[in-house]
Amino acid sequence: MVQQTVYERPDSALGRGKYTTSPWVVGGLAALAVVFTVAFVVIFIRRRLRRAADDVGPISSRGSVRPGPPSSRPSPRS
Repeated sequence: MVQQTVYERPDSALGRGKYTTSPWVVGGLAALAVVFTVAFVVIFIRRRLRRAADDVGPISSRGSVRPGPPSSRPSPRS
Protein backbone atom coordinates (compact mmCIF):
# COMPACT_ATOMS: atom_id res chain seq x y z
CA MET A 1 0.00 0.00 0.00
CA VAL A 2 1.29 3.45 -0.98
CA GLN A 3 1.32 6.02 1.74
CA GLN A 4 0.33 9.59 0.86
CA THR A 5 1.95 12.58 2.47
CA VAL A 6 -0.57 14.88 4.12
CA TYR A 7 0.45 18.50 4.46
CA GLU A 8 -1.03 20.47 7.31
CA ARG A 9 -1.36 24.06 6.33
CA PRO A 10 -1.94 26.95 8.67
CA ASP A 11 -5.15 28.97 8.47
CA SER A 12 -5.25 31.20 5.44
CA ALA A 13 -4.10 34.72 6.22
CA LEU A 14 -5.01 36.02 2.80
CA GLY A 15 -6.55 39.45 3.11
CA ARG A 16 -5.33 39.93 6.63
CA GLY A 17 -2.95 42.76 7.10
CA LYS A 18 -1.30 44.49 9.97
CA TYR A 19 -4.59 45.96 11.14
CA THR A 20 -7.95 44.29 11.37
CA THR A 21 -11.24 46.09 10.97
CA SER A 22 -14.87 45.36 10.32
CA PRO A 23 -16.25 45.08 6.79
CA TRP A 24 -18.40 48.20 7.13
CA VAL A 25 -15.28 50.33 7.67
CA VAL A 26 -13.76 48.98 4.46
CA GLY A 27 -17.05 49.59 2.64
CA GLY A 28 -17.21 53.13 4.03
CA LEU A 29 -13.69 53.90 2.83
CA ALA A 30 -14.51 52.52 -0.61
CA ALA A 31 -17.69 54.64 -0.76
CA LEU A 32 -15.71 57.70 0.33
CA ALA A 33 -13.18 57.08 -2.45
CA VAL A 34 -16.01 56.84 -5.00
CA VAL A 35 -17.58 60.08 -3.73
CA PHE A 36 -14.26 61.95 -3.97
CA THR A 37 -13.64 60.57 -7.47
CA VAL A 38 -17.08 61.65 -8.68
CA ALA A 39 -16.62 65.11 -7.11
CA PHE A 40 -13.24 65.48 -8.82
CA VAL A 41 -14.65 64.54 -12.21
CA VAL A 42 -17.64 66.89 -11.81
CA ILE A 43 -15.40 69.81 -10.84
CA PHE A 44 -13.03 69.04 -13.73
CA ILE A 45 -15.87 68.97 -16.26
CA ARG A 46 -17.46 72.15 -14.91
CA ARG A 47 -14.14 74.00 -15.20
CA ARG A 48 -13.70 72.75 -18.76
CA LEU A 49 -17.20 73.87 -19.71
CA ARG A 50 -16.75 77.25 -18.07
CA ARG A 51 -13.44 77.74 -19.87
CA ALA A 52 -15.06 76.75 -23.18
CA ALA A 53 -17.91 79.22 -22.58
CA ASP A 54 -15.37 82.01 -21.98
CA ASP A 55 -13.62 81.18 -25.24
CA VAL A 56 -16.17 82.82 -27.53
CA GLY A 57 -15.71 85.87 -29.67
CA PRO A 58 -13.36 86.83 -32.43
CA ILE A 59 -9.91 85.28 -32.47
CA SER A 60 -8.29 88.70 -32.14
CA SER A 61 -9.87 89.14 -28.70
CA ARG A 62 -8.67 85.74 -27.49
CA GLY A 63 -5.06 86.25 -28.41
CA SER A 64 -2.91 83.87 -30.33
CA VAL A 65 -4.26 80.37 -30.71
CA ARG A 66 -0.87 78.89 -31.51
CA PRO A 67 1.84 78.87 -28.89
CA GLY A 68 5.11 80.59 -29.64
CA PRO A 69 6.12 83.87 -31.20
CA PRO A 70 3.89 85.56 -33.79
CA SER A 71 4.40 84.79 -37.44
CA SER A 72 7.03 86.74 -39.37
CA ARG A 73 4.93 86.55 -42.54
CA PRO A 74 3.32 89.81 -43.60
CA SER A 75 -0.39 90.07 -43.04
CA PRO A 76 -2.60 89.50 -46.07
CA ARG A 77 -3.85 92.67 -47.72
CA SER A 78 -7.39 92.77 -48.95
